[in-house]
Amino acid sequence: MRPSFALCCALVASLLLPIFASGQFARAQPQPGSGGHAPGAGARPMNASPMNSGPMNASPISSSPVISTQATLPAPTPVQTTPASPSDRIYFDVPETGAILGLDDPGCQSCGPGGCNHCGRFGNRIGPCGGGCFAGLYVRAEYLLWGTKGADLPALVTTSPDDTPQADAGVLGEPGTEILFGGESVNSNVRGGGRLTFGWWFEPCRRLGVEGEYFALKNESEDFEASSDGTPILARPFFDIVDGVENAELVAFPDLLRGTVAVRYETRFQGAGVRGIYNLACGDGCGTSCITCCPVPTGYRFDLLAGYRFLRLDDRLDIVESLVTTDTSTPGGAFLLRDQFATENEFHGFDMGSSMSWCKGCWSLDILSKLAIGSTRSRIDIAGSTIITEEGQSETFQGGLLAQRTNIGHREFDEFAVVPELGVTVGYQLNPCWRVTLGYTFIYWSRVARAGDQIDRDINTGLLPPEQVEVETHLRPAFNLTYTDFWAQGLTAGLEGSW
Repeated sequence: MRPSFALCCALVASLLLPIFASGQFARAQPQPGSGGHAPGAGARPMNASPMNSGPMNASPISSSPVISTQATLPAPTPVQTTPASPSDRIYFDVPETGAILGLDDPGCQSCGPGGCNHCGRFGNRIGPCGGGCFAGLYVRAEYLLWGTKGADLPALVTTSPDDTPQADAGVLGEPGTEILFGGESVNSNVRGGGRLTFGWWFEPCRRLGVEGEYFALKNESEDFEASSDGTPILARPFFDIVDGVENAELVAFPDLLRGTVAVRYETRFQGAGVRGIYNLACGDGCGTSCITCCPVPTGYRFDLLAGYRFLRLDDRLDIVESLVTTDTSTPGGAFLLRDQFATENEFHGFDMGSSMSWCKGCWSLDILSKLAIGSTRSRIDIAGSTIITEEGQSETFQGGLLAQRTNIGHREFDEFAVVPELGVTVGYQLNPCWRVTLGYTFIYWSRVARAGDQIDRDINTGLLPPEQVEVETHLRPAFNLTYTDFWAQGLTAGLEGSW
């Protein structure tokens, strides 16, 4: 029985050895660098198989001239492999132009084939060599929701109880006198606006660039209008410089005058600038997301800014009153008075500052700080007129109530000023070329002239039109240049694209 069993084993071995030699049942050879063993490294050689050792070699059948268990396997042919080139890698949606930051960091590979740059980019100004989209043009459009410092106004329109004596009607400080308009700050409400920022990097590494911006807020106005046929009483208060007491000009009074008074105060604010950008320091790396605990890209930049800064603030105050005499005992007429105060402020200066940016994953944080040093040019215009109509004939005189020949005119002044600006912006990268932003901006202007501050309440009633005798003393109201400061602050929401 034993020789027959040995013979069967020898026959099976002789049939299987050519098959193993041909490689049909051989294990696939691992590619270099795939984590497997190289051919022949640590593998048992075929001539060391138990089929070629042990009892089989001791069998008397092994010397048979017909069947032999001694077979020589051909040497395996080495497999030639070529390492994958960087262009064969998969970067998701990341453009091939620009540096792929953090891709070769072993700690970032678990984020996927895109490595640390799986969000596409670090933002326009993060990463030592740009990264993500093309390092050229970028544009950011923002909606502004800002508030500004209001303008102070003296009391301009008053009223009194109907039984108030004519001499006390509308006079500040008298019992029952109520201020209808003025005596407080106006145009300090939050309003909308827009800002457009555009920039250009001169080379792919984004070391040197230029940036410009323009912003404007919606014009804000405060309006007041009141009409009366005599009841209620309407008046415009002032200080009588000759008698040294408070007084008032009547607009409507029972059985004496009926009239209308309208006041409008309008403010407009806008600005622009252009600056160069120079990168002083930057870096990138890989961190851990607080949300997904996955490795994400990190980076920072510190840029210096220098350029030109422009701001403009315009104020305009218009007061118009129209009144008609209703006293039948004395002939009267109609009166139309107008006072106008307007200021234009322009700032021109050298702007300098810095911008610090950080990113982690698709999130970014930008902090902007700038200081502009220059000059405020203020243009101030004061005008007034009175039209008196009697018996169908009208005559126009210079001067209203608060604007007289003593302060009417056009004047220009230059004053040293500084304009610091602070900004904080949080951004989220939607894809390699688009980012949404939400931020806060604060702008301060040290020296401006506001229209309401140029009003002088001290009046010599002898100057009121028509001026019967030329007044040579107590020439009031007078022009007294008054400066104040101004600020604007609020939220910004925008969309940024780069190409």
